This record gives sequence, structure tokens and C-alpha cells, in this order.
Amino acid sequence: MTSMSVHGDRLAFAQAWQSRSRNKRQAVFGDSVALMPNKNREDARTAAPGMVGRDYRSGGVLLLSVNPAGGKDTYTPSAPDIAMYDSFRALAAASAAEVLLAFEAVNEIFQCEMPRWTVYRQHIAPVLSALGISISDMAYAYVVPFRIQDDVAAAINPAIAENAWRSGFAAQVLALEPGTIIAIDRKAEACARRYAATAKRPVNVWYYTRKRDAHAERREILAAMTAAR
Repeated sequence: MTSMSVHGDRLAFAQAWQSRSRNKRQAVFGDSVALMPNKNREDARTAAPGMVGRDYRSGGVLLLSVNPAGGKDTYTPSAPDIAMYDSFRALAAASAAEVLLAFEAVNEIFQCEMPRWTVYRQHIAPVLSALGISISDMAYAYVVPFRIQDDVAAAINPAIAENAWRSGFAAQVLALEPGTIIAIDRKAEACARRYAATAKRPVNVWYYTRKRDAHAERREILAAMTAAR
């Protein structure tokens, strides 16, 4: 792939990511405020588009989660987390001439912060190891790009997921054209299979469970990923 085509891919990703970063909470949740976190409300109103690793190429690996954490009353944002949400807002506000630079700033901050997450250490890192790739090779996105009260993902009902699909999530996945999607919850898996059913190229969808006691199931999934690469 030439440098020109790589730049074109990055610009297409940036445009899809900016569109998602401009999502309004009301477009996903309607007029309901029931799932609005009690703390850090500016961030809760800010759409988190996810990230695209600097080495990601169309046909690559997309890790998919239902929504970002940080909605609990006990949550206190770290300095990197504050910088990350500031970068989301900067991407949303960027001009056409600035969008690629703002997009890459999001990716840099996200990629530096993610290894500090518990979910990364416990689940994402083993998945990447099984696939034989690094964090810079993958993309990461949320079905619903907003924090919800108490981080109760079960509260995201089908209507909310459908609103999220229509208000930017589908466009993100179309821009990425992933060849593999790792869904780390059931709602994400449903969206992954919805995309795969109409994708132009074959898409391999894996469901990776984060259930607390599913150690044997995770070992089997990781072994299957390793065998398939």
C-alpha cells in the first residue's frame, strides 16, 4: 500500500471518527436522563469515538465494546482521562483542514492510556497476544459512545443500540472495513454480526466473554484465535 493510499485511509477514518465525536447524547438516548451519570457530566455528554492504531489497515482487527466506563459515582478521572476527553471535544470542533491532526491526537492519547485499564490487562492484552498483533495494529470502538450511570451495560436496550447504530456507529465500521471483529460483550456481538451479514468482504466475528468465572471458556477462545491466525 502506498503512502498516498495510507493517508487516504487515515483521512477516511478521521472523518468517520469526527462524525461520531459530534454525536449528541439525545440522539442515542432520546429525552431520557435516566442513564445520565451523576458525576463528570461534561464528559458524559461527550461522545467517545474510540481509536484507530497507527498501523491499522482496512481488513484489520476491530475490538468492539458496548460503551465506555466512567459512569460510577465513585469514579475520579485521571489526568490522562481528562486529556482523552478533551481530545474528543477537540476532534469534534476541528476544521476540515485540522481533522486528521486532531484524529491522530485522539489515537495517541487513547493508545497511551488504554494499557492502564483493568479491562486491557485482563482481557484485551491476552486477545492481542492470541492474535499476534499489538495495540497499534487494531481499532477500538464503542456501540454506544457515551458513559451511563453506574456502568450498567444491561441498561442499554435494543432501541438505544439501534439509535447508536444509525447515528454514527455503522459509518465507523464501514470506514474501517475490518476483517476480524472481537466483541467483548453480547450487545457488541449482535452489532458485529449485523455488520458482517452485509459486509463487502468476509468478516470473522469472535465473542470473547468477560464473565468473571468463565476462565475455561476464555482459554478455549484464545486458543482458537491463535490457531486461526
